[in-house]
Amino acid sequence: MEAIFTTVKPKQNRWYREPWMLLVLGGPLIVIMASLYTGYLAYSGADHVIAPDYYKRGLAINQDIRRDLAARERGLEAALQIEQSTRAVTLKLAGQGELPPTLAMNLSRAAGKGNEEIVFKVQLVQSGAGVYHGRLDVPASMDAGEAAMWQVNLDGGDWRLATAWYGPVHGSVAIKPAA
Repeated sequence: MEAIFTTVKPKQNRWYREPWMLLVLGGPLIVIMASLYTGYLAYSGADHVIAPDYYKRGLAINQDIRRDLAARERGLEAALQIEQSTRAVTLKLAGQGELPPTLAMNLSRAAGKGNEEIVFKVQLVQSGAGVYHGRLDVPASMDAGEAAMWQVNLDGGDWRLATAWYGPVHGSVAIKPAA
């Protein structure tokens, strides 16, 4: 009879083996691990919002604006022609004042991968009154007939002419001072 009234204690699991404990602690643990991974992604792929030399870049922008204004004051306008087969560059420059004997021309476009850029530098030599000639060396691996957004920058020392156009590298482009 005594066996009926004796109670046998059921075997209890330890606290960490209870299934409810997994539900209670599992959610916060997953959130903590996800936030650590998100922090790692943010730190390793962080974009630099401010350039280290931002002040110098700002000063350079002011110099470019002054050079654009100098080109406008002199009434400079140019017509650029790049021959498709020979890559010969002909530039006709008109404006007031004395024109320099040589001009530096930068022709650039995006390479399509991140911040990379393709830049061609051409030295233009004056061959007549306001007429300049040079040669554009395009690598054989590049398709010069492919349409792209091109930026051209003519540097005359104390003045600058710049413009952009969409199309193949060969063709005609009118360049006027920035407004």
